[in-house]
Amino acid sequence: MKSLRTVALIFVIFLFSGCAGVYTSRDLQLGEMVRSGRFSMLIQDAKRPDEFLQGRFYWQDLQRGLTLDLSSPVGVTLARIEVQPEQSVLQVPGEEAVVAPTADELLTQVFAEPVPIQAMRDWLQGQLSQSLQASQIKRDNENRVISFRAAQWSVTLSRYDDNGPTLLAMTQKINQRAVTLKLIVDASP
Repeated sequence: MKSLRTVALIFVIFLFSGCAGVYTSRDLQLGEMVRSGRFSMLIQDAKRPDEFLQGRFYWQDLQRGLTLDLSSPVGVTLARIEVQPEQSVLQVPGEEAVVAPTADELLTQVFAEPVPIQAMRDWLQGQLSQSLQASQIKRDNENRVISFRAAQWSVTLSRYDDNGPTLLAMTQKINQRAVTLKLIVDASP
Protein backbone atom coordinates (compact mmCIF):
# COMPACT_ATOMS: atom_id res chain seq x y z
CA MET A 1 0.00 0.00 0.00
CA LYS A 2 2.96 2.34 0.65
CA SER A 3 4.09 2.11 -2.98
CA LEU A 4 0.50 2.63 -4.08
CA ARG A 5 0.34 5.75 -1.92
CA THR A 6 3.63 6.98 -3.35
CA VAL A 7 2.38 6.54 -6.90
CA ALA A 8 -0.84 8.31 -5.98
CA LEU A 9 1.23 11.17 -4.62
CA ILE A 10 3.11 11.31 -7.89
CA PHE A 11 -0.13 11.47 -9.83
CA VAL A 12 -1.76 13.84 -7.46
CA ILE A 13 -0.96 16.47 -8.79
CA PHE A 14 -0.37 15.62 -11.43
CA LEU A 15 -1.31 15.31 -13.88
CA PHE A 16 -2.39 9.46 -18.46
CA SER A 17 0.33 4.82 -23.06
CA GLY A 18 3.59 3.56 -23.54
CA CYS A 19 2.26 0.80 -25.81
CA ALA A 20 -0.24 3.06 -27.55
CA GLY A 21 0.57 4.90 -30.73
CA VAL A 22 2.26 8.26 -30.64
CA TYR A 23 -0.11 11.04 -31.64
CA THR A 24 0.84 14.39 -33.13
CA SER A 25 -1.36 17.46 -33.06
CA ARG A 26 -2.32 16.73 -36.68
CA ASP A 27 -3.87 13.39 -35.61
CA LEU A 28 -6.02 14.85 -32.83
CA GLN A 29 -9.71 15.68 -32.97
CA LEU A 30 -11.22 18.85 -31.50
CA GLY A 31 -10.95 18.71 -27.69
CA GLU A 32 -8.27 16.01 -27.62
CA MET A 33 -4.82 16.54 -26.11
CA VAL A 34 -1.52 14.69 -25.84
CA ARG A 35 1.23 16.07 -23.60
CA SER A 36 4.42 14.45 -22.34
CA GLY A 37 7.33 15.61 -20.29
CA ARG A 38 8.85 15.54 -16.84
CA PHE A 39 7.30 15.85 -13.42
CA SER A 40 8.69 16.52 -9.98
CA MET A 41 6.94 16.56 -6.66
CA LEU A 42 8.13 17.62 -3.22
CA ILE A 43 6.11 16.71 -0.15
CA GLN A 44 7.09 18.42 3.06
CA ASP A 45 5.43 17.43 6.30
CA ALA A 46 6.58 18.48 9.77
CA LYS A 47 5.73 14.96 11.03
CA ARG A 48 7.74 13.00 8.42
CA PRO A 49 10.90 13.28 6.34
CA ASP A 50 10.55 15.16 3.04
CA GLU A 51 9.64 13.06 -0.02
CA PHE A 52 10.90 13.98 -3.48
CA LEU A 53 9.65 12.19 -6.57
CA GLN A 54 10.49 12.75 -10.21
CA GLY A 55 10.09 11.08 -13.55
CA ARG A 56 8.34 11.30 -16.88
CA PHE A 57 4.66 11.48 -17.78
CA TYR A 58 2.64 10.77 -20.90
CA TRP A 59 -0.87 12.30 -20.79
CA GLN A 60 -3.22 11.17 -23.56
CA ASP A 61 -6.69 12.73 -23.42
CA LEU A 62 -8.67 11.36 -26.38
CA GLN A 63 -12.37 10.92 -27.09
CA ARG A 64 -12.20 7.32 -25.87
CA GLY A 65 -10.81 8.40 -22.48
CA LEU A 66 -7.84 9.70 -20.57
CA THR A 67 -4.66 7.70 -19.94
CA LEU A 68 -1.75 8.90 -17.80
CA ASP A 69 1.45 6.89 -17.72
CA LEU A 70 4.12 7.69 -15.14
CA SER A 71 7.66 6.36 -15.34
CA SER A 72 10.90 6.79 -13.45
CA PRO A 73 13.68 8.97 -14.89
CA VAL A 74 15.20 5.79 -16.42
CA GLY A 75 11.93 4.62 -18.00
CA VAL A 76 10.62 2.06 -15.51
CA THR A 77 6.80 2.13 -15.42
CA LEU A 78 5.53 3.41 -12.07
CA ALA A 79 1.80 3.58 -12.73
CA ARG A 80 -0.99 3.98 -15.24
CA ILE A 81 -4.26 5.75 -14.61
CA GLU A 82 -7.12 5.21 -17.04
CA VAL A 83 -10.15 7.48 -16.84
CA GLN A 84 -13.40 6.55 -18.60
CA PRO A 85 -16.84 8.14 -18.11
CA GLU A 86 -17.96 5.23 -15.93
CA GLN A 87 -14.80 4.60 -13.86
CA SER A 88 -11.15 5.39 -13.18
CA VAL A 89 -8.47 2.75 -12.59
CA LEU A 90 -4.99 3.04 -11.04
CA GLN A 91 -2.62 0.24 -12.04
CA VAL A 92 0.74 -0.17 -10.33
CA PRO A 93 3.02 -3.04 -11.42
CA GLY A 94 2.80 -5.89 -8.93
CA GLU A 95 -0.21 -4.47 -7.07
CA GLU A 96 -3.96 -4.93 -7.30
CA ALA A 97 -5.75 -2.28 -9.38
CA VAL A 98 -7.70 0.40 -7.53
CA VAL A 99 -11.04 1.48 -9.05
CA ALA A 100 -13.29 4.50 -8.36
CA PRO A 101 -16.10 6.34 -10.20
CA THR A 102 -13.89 9.38 -11.07
CA ALA A 103 -10.19 10.26 -11.15
CA ASP A 104 -10.64 12.74 -8.29
CA GLU A 105 -12.38 10.08 -6.16
CA LEU A 106 -9.72 7.51 -7.08
CA LEU A 107 -6.94 9.69 -5.74
CA THR A 108 -8.96 10.75 -2.72
CA GLN A 109 -9.42 7.04 -1.97
CA VAL A 110 -5.70 6.26 -2.38
CA PHE A 111 -4.22 9.53 -1.16
CA ALA A 112 -6.83 10.26 1.55
CA GLU A 113 -7.35 13.87 0.48
CA PRO A 114 -8.87 15.68 -2.52
CA VAL A 115 -6.80 16.04 -5.67
CA PRO A 116 -8.03 18.18 -8.61
CA ILE A 117 -7.27 15.76 -11.44
CA GLN A 118 -10.33 16.71 -13.48
CA ALA A 119 -9.35 20.37 -13.23
CA MET A 120 -5.79 19.60 -14.35
CA ARG A 121 -7.20 18.52 -17.74
CA ASP A 122 -8.25 22.14 -18.26
CA TRP A 123 -5.17 23.70 -16.67
CA LEU A 124 -2.85 21.82 -19.05
CA GLN A 125 -4.70 23.60 -21.86
CA GLY A 126 -4.33 27.00 -20.18
CA GLN A 127 -7.98 27.19 -19.18
CA LEU A 128 -9.74 27.67 -15.87
CA SER A 129 -11.78 24.65 -14.85
CA GLN A 130 -15.55 24.50 -14.67
CA SER A 131 -15.20 21.94 -11.85
CA LEU A 132 -13.31 24.22 -9.41
CA GLN A 133 -13.97 27.86 -8.59
CA ALA A 134 -10.84 29.93 -9.20
CA SER A 135 -9.90 33.16 -7.44
CA GLN A 136 -7.01 35.65 -7.60
CA ILE A 137 -6.83 35.09 -11.36
CA LYS A 138 -3.97 36.82 -13.18
CA ARG A 139 -3.53 37.00 -16.95
CA ASP A 140 -0.66 38.04 -19.19
CA ASN A 141 -0.83 40.72 -21.89
CA GLU A 142 -2.22 38.10 -24.33
CA ASN A 143 -5.07 37.34 -21.86
CA ARG A 144 -3.67 33.88 -21.08
CA VAL A 145 -4.14 32.63 -17.51
CA ILE A 146 -0.82 32.75 -15.65
CA SER A 147 -1.82 32.21 -12.01
CA PHE A 148 -4.80 31.58 -9.74
CA ARG A 149 -5.98 29.80 -6.59
CA ALA A 150 -8.39 26.86 -6.65
CA ALA A 151 -9.32 24.35 -3.93
CA GLN A 152 -6.40 25.32 -1.69
CA TRP A 153 -3.95 25.07 -4.59
CA SER A 154 -1.85 27.98 -5.87
CA VAL A 155 -1.39 27.34 -9.59
CA THR A 156 1.03 28.98 -12.02
CA LEU A 157 0.91 28.41 -15.78
CA SER A 158 3.76 29.67 -18.00
CA ARG A 159 5.88 29.12 -21.11
CA TYR A 160 2.86 28.75 -23.40
CA ASP A 161 3.06 27.00 -26.77
CA ASP A 162 0.22 26.49 -29.27
CA ASN A 163 -1.41 23.83 -27.04
CA GLY A 164 -1.18 25.49 -23.63
CA PRO A 165 1.36 26.03 -20.87
CA THR A 166 4.55 23.99 -20.96
CA LEU A 167 5.19 24.65 -17.28
CA LEU A 168 2.50 23.99 -14.69
CA ALA A 169 3.41 24.51 -11.03
CA MET A 170 1.00 23.74 -8.18
CA THR A 171 1.48 24.26 -4.45
CA GLN A 172 -0.83 23.36 -1.60
CA LYS A 173 -0.11 24.25 2.04
CA ILE A 174 -2.38 22.87 4.74
CA ASN A 175 -1.32 23.07 8.36
CA GLN A 176 2.26 21.76 8.51
CA ARG A 177 2.15 19.99 5.15
CA ALA A 178 3.17 21.42 1.76
CA VAL A 179 2.93 19.68 -1.60
CA THR A 180 4.59 21.16 -4.69
CA LEU A 181 4.15 19.62 -8.13
CA LYS A 182 5.75 20.75 -11.38
CA LEU A 183 5.01 19.48 -14.87
CA ILE A 184 7.41 20.48 -17.62
CA VAL A 185 5.94 19.66 -21.02
CA ASP A 186 8.17 18.57 -23.90
CA ALA A 187 8.27 20.85 -26.93
CA SER A 188 5.65 20.02 -29.55
CA PRO A 189 7.09 18.39 -32.68
